[in-house]
Amino acid sequence: MTLLPETAFPGAKFLAERLRSEVEKLVISHEDKKLQVTISIGIGTYQKKYPDAETFFKLVDQALY
Repeated sequence: MTLLPETAFPGAKFLAERLRSEVEKLVISHEDKKLQVTISIGIGTYQKKYPDAETFFKLVDQALY
């Protein structure tokens, strides 16, 4: 989990896509084999409607599955 205080949704989305794209470009060499991986990233925006941070984190975590 990465927290980006003072970052609006568009900025978080931009950063997430950049990170996803960079990971996708990686080629990992292991025992004479080339491996490539991808990642999935979700974005949650904290709002006052959540009673506390713990509730927010649980809901964001559940949304990833």
